[in-house]
Amino acid sequence: MRAGPLDQRSLILGTIAFFVLLTFLLFLPHLSLLNNLVTTSNFTFITKLQVVIGLYSSLWSNYAMASAIAIVLTALMFGWNIALLSQLIRSKRSVSLRTSLSSSSGALLGILGVGCVACGSIALTILLPFFGAGSLIALLPYGGYEIQWLAIVVLVYSGYRLRKELKKPLVCEVTPYA
Repeated sequence: MRAGPLDQRSLILGTIAFFVLLTFLLFLPHLSLLNNLVTTSNFTFITKLQVVIGLYSSLWSNYAMASAIAIVLTALMFGWNIALLSQLIRSKRSVSLRTSLSSSSGALLGILGVGCVACGSIALTILLPFFGAGSLIALLPYGGYEIQWLAIVVLVYSGYRLRKELKKPLVCEVTPYA
């Protein structure tokens, strides 16, 4: 039994996951702006909405092209993984721990690696000092972008494993005796 195309519910869930992660990755550097925008009453609702929508265009202005592409690919691969995971859960009613860990680790790496040219990896520069490794990013040759691209590789591998798991038959195949 071969796995067919993804069902509509899985595609919708994957698309929602893509937009949620993309929004999170794009809005992460602008949390103070968003906080001020929400708490102030100096702007109309339309102006606030325009600013929030305008933050999506910051992908192409605040990030280097390689980083912007990595952010979009990370969100896209994450959405694909969620769609495949949803399809797998619906069709087989179970998922191996190894498969789910590879999917979630790629998403975590993608979130940790997001950053811009000026400040590098935002999440890592915030989290690493808590572990006494704040200068670790300075040792990386590309300032943390390696983590973004590693996340994409992990997410692609995870998608491959999920797709492979979907293609497995629900019952063991019978092998004829020779």
